[in-house]
Amino acid sequence: MRDRVAARVAWVVVCVALVLARFPLLANGSRPYAEEGIVELTDAAAHGLGPSLFARHLGYLSMVANSAGAVEASVSPAAIPC
Repeated sequence: MRDRVAARVAWVVVCVALVLARFPLLANGSRPYAEEGIVELTDAAAHGLGPSLFARHLGYLSMVANSAGAVEASVSPAAIPC
């Protein structure tokens, strides 16, 4: 059982290392993805934390994307796309 867990952990470590080798900015840079960069991040920067958490985009509420945008807007305002 421990050998299987150790093997799985080793595979995860190898995969993470390969991804970081291919995309080094993931480890040390701020990089919003898809809606977090265009919709939620801009909305959080314009309206603040409270309103942006419960904003509906395209008719649905997405707390994960809204939270990511709010955190990104509060941590790194310079990363807001123009």
